[in-house]
Amino acid sequence: MTSATSPVTEEPRLLFDKISQFDFAKVTDRYIKDSKVSPQLAAETLVELKRWFTLCALHPEKTYATGGQVDEMWHTFILFTKDYARFCHDITGAFIHHVPEVASGDIEAQIRSAEKMRDKVRLLETDYLTYFGALPPGHLWPRSPKANTFDNAFRFLEAMSQTQLPG
Repeated sequence: MTSATSPVTEEPRLLFDKISQFDFAKVTDRYIKDSKVSPQLAAETLVELKRWFTLCALHPEKTYATGGQVDEMWHTFILFTKDYARFCHDITGAFIHHVPEVASGDIEAQIRSAEKMRDKVRLLETDYLTYFGALPPGHLWPRSPKANTFDNAFRFLEAMSQTQLPG
């Protein structure tokens, strides 16, 4: 984060600092073990998860995308239910729910789901750039696809979750 104290940067910096005071050691250790990542990648991912929480706390009315390594670490944190509930309460005063996009139904439903996810990624990128001065690191976050780069909604949703499709 920047060290500037303008209104657009002071509140997120204070929130990020408050979030950083939480002890994430159990989460990080479990994430390293389960995801088989290096401590360095886990540390990078934790910074990004804290930034995501910062955005969620600043804008509880918005739903930001998660994906890639950040989503995996968030899932790990959620496993520690009491710690996660306390953290959410301490940071936002409310529980930060996990509400995944569900890819089911006919192709029109798949397309609507993919469009919602794309909108959430774009919202994340826009607000991340506003508050943190850069786009989220591509090796840890999903990227908003360019128009018409996926031939169907299934491929888009799979790419967002960084799962390879067979064949």
